Amino acid sequence: MEFKVEVNRLAKEDLLYSLKACGIPAQSTVEVMRRTLRQAMRLPATSCLVRPTYPFSYAEDSAAIAQKLANIQTMVDAFESTRASSEYAKISTALSFVYGRINNSQPSSTVEQQKRSGFLVSVMILVSELKQKAKDVARASRPQSTVLDVSALDQTDDISSVGSVSDEEMPPMNQMPNLTNSTPAHSFPKPVPVSSWGIKESNA
Repeated sequence: MEFKVEVNRLAKEDLLYSLKACGIPAQSTVEVMRRTLRQAMRLPATSCLVRPTYPFSYAEDSAAIAQKLANIQTMVDAFESTRASSEYAKISTALSFVYGRINNSQPSSTVEQQKRSGFLVSVMILVSELKQKAKDVARASRPQSTVLDVSALDQTDDISSVGSVSDEEMPPMNQMPNLTNSTPAHSFPKPVPVSSWGIKESNA
């Protein structure tokens, strides 16, 4: 799990679990519990703090984990921000915490082991969904480059419009040439009758 637990973002029930797992009695307020948990997390492994036998049954863990995953799913579904947001940090902390509790749980039967594996798969799916939604929001917020619309270049001209002239292109009627009275550009000689060709008929 690449996410880290931020103590300041842990819910009250998460703090109670963490302190009890460390053998530390519950404190009066959430702030005191957070401060105590931070101090316990800073202690080296060789400290005199003796961790008790894991105090939770698998049934307790299973119920708490299922509820936690349902809450996280609701948060992921409503998530619409980037990785830099506080909401992302809150969800990632919850995922890291529930992942740790799943690993701490102690199934004693094949059915419980299978259920534990299912919880781990659910965490991985939620992590993937959260990352993808953050990526989509970041991509959507980037400025889009201008793209030339060349769709008009692919359109085929209407055949009926080829060679046609619009009314705006037609000259006024009084400016159009009078074809009936105009002088032809070339004059041709008048035809000569055949009788004037000087051809005599043969009597043969």
